[in-house]
Amino acid sequence: MYPKNWSIDTLLSLSAENERLLIQVNNLLTDGEFPLLALIQALESEDVVDRKNAAFVLGEIADPATILPLVKTFKDSDAEVRSAGSDALVKMGSFAIPYLNFYLKNKSPKIRFRTVVIFGRINIPEIAPYLLQVIKTDESENIRSVALRFLGELKNISMTDDLLEALNDPSPEVRQNVIYTLAKTGDLKALPALIELQKNDLSEVAGGWGSTIKEAATKAISSIRNQNNTMFPQA
Repeated sequence: MYPKNWSIDTLLSLSAENERLLIQVNNLLTDGEFPLLALIQALESEDVVDRKNAAFVLGEIADPATILPLVKTFKDSDAEVRSAGSDALVKMGSFAIPYLNFYLKNKSPKIRFRTVVIFGRINIPEIAPYLLQVIKTDESENIRSVALRFLGELKNISMTDDLLEALNDPSPEVRQNVIYTLAKTGDLKALPALIELQKNDLSEVAGGWGSTIKEAATKAISSIRNQNNTMFPQA
């Protein structure tokens, strides 16, 4: 049982950076009961430290029942609270995905961006369909690019057809990130399209994989060939 002499105020007064908090949270979890409702209510406290620590502790508990209250931290005025809330949601893993999907369609680009980052940090194969939908539908080229970078970390060859379609994106920066993600998958199926880009797309891009799409495509072709130990005539 939750110790009667530990009030929620006492718990929240401990800094989220303090190792004692982790030890005490673990002890409470071992006892089998934790004041979820009080912690959820603390997410709306006027005190920033209370809100941050409540989010931190809820992340340690990782109870799916707290996902929706934690999502509300997206709109918190304090950056540390937003960060603690995001960290907690990441710890929910696959349980958080259905709830977070709703926020991929939010009107606010900031909320959509934060949601994509959480998906990416969860970093399991189940996030792929959601992020692939983002690259097809989100109006922000920055959000589409970030989604592609996280998709690249999955190295999932089953995404190739969707990624090849995304090579038609009007944004050179997005196309560059598609090329990067295709390179990470290592799928030989991508080579013909990349060779065409190497020949014909002279669009300039900022940073990333070179200063032009042609240069990015050249790097991706080389990467895919190396991953497959395959030699082809140079385009």
